[in-house]
Amino acid sequence: ICEGTVRWGNDNKWLEIKPKAGQKTVKVECSIKVLSDLIPGDDGKHCECQVTPGTPFYESLNPAFLPPSVADARPYKVSSCDLFEQGRTLGECGPREWQAVEAFCSPAWQPDKDSKAGE
Repeated sequence: ICEGTVRWGNDNKWLEIKPKAGQKTVKVECSIKVLSDLIPGDDGKHCECQVTPGTPFYESLNPAFLPPSVADARPYKVSSCDLFEQGRTLGECGPREWQAVEAFCSPAWQPDKDSKAGE
């Protein structure tokens, strides 16, 4: 899914796929099964998504997809008490992660009979 134009190909040969009239996004499977094989024999064909800086879509991107100069300038919260607390009911790991940090994050935390240092 791309909010903007998608281009499929490699090097200097590209097929552009624009959003349909009245839509902002393009959803496409990037493969020769779905899109034309512009460069037969080239195994480097790939899709690229045109992203407009400053848009909500741009702001939601994983920093790994941004140019290094931009990614390095944006602060990202990788962990916080709020994040651990919000995830305390999620899956197998959420409760365990919350148990590990709760003593540091929650003023209401009290040790119980199972609380031991180093565990």
